Amino acid sequence: MKRVLFTTPYGPGPNYFQTLSPNRFFRINVPSLPFGLRFLKENIPELETLEFPSWQHFVSSLANVDTLGISFFMREEPRVVEMIQAARNAGVKNIIGGGFGVLCQRVQPLFDELFFGHAENAIAEKFFQTTLDKVKHPVLVSSVGLPGIPLKKYAFLFPVRGCRGKCIFCQTPAFVPEVTTLPIESIDDVLAAYKRNKIHTVMIVNENFNPDHPYSREVIALLKKYGFEWGCMTRLDLLADRVEYLRTTGFSSCIVGLESLNQTSLDFIKKKEKTGSSLATISELRRNRVTIHVTFMVGYPDDDADAVKQDLNNLIDLDFQTCQIFILTPFPHTPLWELFSEKYGIFEQDYSKFDGFHLVWNHPRIDPETMRALVRQGYQNIYSRKRFLKHLLQPIIRKFA
Repeated sequence: MKRVLFTTPYGPGPNYFQTLSPNRFFRINVPSLPFGLRFLKENIPELETLEFPSWQHFVSSLANVDTLGISFFMREEPRVVEMIQAARNAGVKNIIGGGFGVLCQRVQPLFDELFFGHAENAIAEKFFQTTLDKVKHPVLVSSVGLPGIPLKKYAFLFPVRGCRGKCIFCQTPAFVPEVTTLPIESIDDVLAAYKRNKIHTVMIVNENFNPDHPYSREVIALLKKYGFEWGCMTRLDLLADRVEYLRTTGFSSCIVGLESLNQTSLDFIKKKEKTGSSLATISELRRNRVTIHVTFMVGYPDDDADAVKQDLNNLIDLDFQTCQIFILTPFPHTPLWELFSEKYGIFEQDYSKFDGFHLVWNHPRIDPETMRALVRQGYQNIYSRKRFLKHLLQPIIRKFA
């Protein structure tokens, strides 16, 4: 029987709250999960999978493999190249690529075949001659805590996949051009599994969860039925004037893309949100004791070092719990990639540095080392001892100890 093996890149998985702070104790630890691989395994049980294997484990698993699939991000490209070479040396005849990394044209010729978007049906039909009646949601449980000290388990939920947004930095519209919803019975099944596993909190990982959409209201009703606290990735404008009601359904946390406090910068990336309204919604969330994680970007073309410092100082004044700061980074198949390639030039050829922590394009006013130092200082200020005790440690101890 032909062996079909799908894997992530070798080595440890990423950490969602990776920071540049030198104080490791104040870093938040949120181990990642290989979401795409888990969806494939749940829907195609006969598929062999490896999750973040060691190099030795990966190489030893290649014996008699006919088809190898690798799901990866662009920043993981150097490791993926090594894996492809090892697979070719081991006699693997067919190597296919998946994940956002396949949008990178430089690596596409290394594969025999590419799969874009969520490919459960395509993989099932091509390699196992089966057709899926519906997409099942896998159990996706992780933890949050301090390095080496998990403090709280929580689960992920993907009721909607894809995004219709027009933000010029985001690859999702290119990778998943159609927005799809999972059958509500699949959502019910996995929530029941989370309840059996005594999970307390569920995080909805849509690109922009809209709590007012009819389908979303069905999902929220199920979360309330099972008694979960829940959070979501969303836009601040989708939460405005809804927070007090959502709290009655178990809503307790959110991940929001603030991205900038400068309206000109927001307009540049076509964020279509207004700074004043966003700040009002953050205040609304805090009044209702909702935990807030924000993502923030620096290094817009009009920025200089002083402007970045001021943005980060203003950011610290906001009343949120956690934050990720990213350097504005162009990715393939985005308008930002096309614009920066033509107007400024993208100098970096080491794709491992396309991680949001390195400047990879020719910024007109800030050099790469200065930009990285600014971001590092921003993390040090946000994850200071004082803010850590006020915004993070005390609430965790109070609620989950």
